Amino acid sequence: MNRSVCATLLVVTWVVGVPAFAADRPPVPPAPALTVAPARVPDVATSKDVLVAARWLRYNHVLEEHDLTHAPVRLTNAHSRYLEEKASAVGKRVLRAVQSGMPITDDLLGEPYVIRRGARVTIAYATGPLSIQTGGIARDDGAIGSAIRITNSESRRELWGQVVNGDTVQVGP
Repeated sequence: MNRSVCATLLVVTWVVGVPAFAADRPPVPPAPALTVAPARVPDVATSKDVLVAARWLRYNHVLEEHDLTHAPVRLTNAHSRYLEEKASAVGKRVLRAVQSGMPITDDLLGEPYVIRRGARVTIAYATGPLSIQTGGIARDDGAIGSAIRITNSESRRELWGQVVNGDTVQVGP
C-alpha cells in the first residue's frame, strides 16, 4: 500500500472508531448451527354421535324422522355444525342432494316452502291506513320471509313480493 492510502485508513479509524484493518477487528463469533427437525403431531381422532341421512335424500326433500339416524362420525372439520338432535332437523328442507350416511349439518338445511309455484295466493299491499288485497298466482316456490315472483290475476302484471304465510304475499313497503 502506498502512504496516502495507509494514512487515510488510519484517519478513518481514529475518527470513526472502527478498525480499518481486518487484523485490528475483534473476531466475529460463528453463527450457531441451526437444525430444523419436522414436528411430529400425533393423530388425534375424535368422533361424535351425530345425525346422518338414513337413505338418499333428494334436493328440496322435507325431512321426516325416518330419514335420519344417529352414527359416530370422525370430526375432521371444526367449523362444521353437525346436528345431534332429530328435532332440530325434522320439518326442514334439504338444500342439496344428500347421500346415505352423510352427516347432517346446519348449513345443509333450510326452511320448508309454504307457497309452491302455480299456487293461488293473496297479494297484499298496505301503507298507512290504505290496505289493498287481490288475487294472484305464485311464479316461484317460497319459504316464509323469502322474495318470490307473483302475477296479478286481474292485470297480468308480474310483481315481486315477500311471503308472509302459506297463502299471502306482501308487496310494496
